[in-house]
Amino acid sequence: MLTKFINSLMICCLLCGSLAAQDIIKVNDALYKTEDIKKELTISPQSKIIIRSASSLSGAINIETHESDIAQLTYIKRAKHNSKSEAIDFIDIISVEFELTHDGLSLD
Repeated sequence: MLTKFINSLMICCLLCGSLAAQDIIKVNDALYKTEDIKKELTISPQSKIIIRSASSLSGAINIETHESDIAQLTYIKRAKHNSKSEAIDFIDIISVEFELTHDGLSLD
């Protein structure tokens, strides 16, 4: 009985983990990327944004302003490696936090 419960619990954990997994797309022989990842936050007027990044990551940030109380973030994670599994490991290490602060929002 306990064994069946433990096995069922393990299967549920595996299924839930695969549902949350990112789709990885092969761009060329050594470049892999995620699809667009989008996040939104409701912000107040005059909000400030604080952006922090690891010095070992490269990329570009484009900021557009609009007459809206919604801050939208769209990003793609990319990794170069000859092995897809290694590229996925690198992509999984990259985390993006987009959250409200007392005077605006932060992007880490």
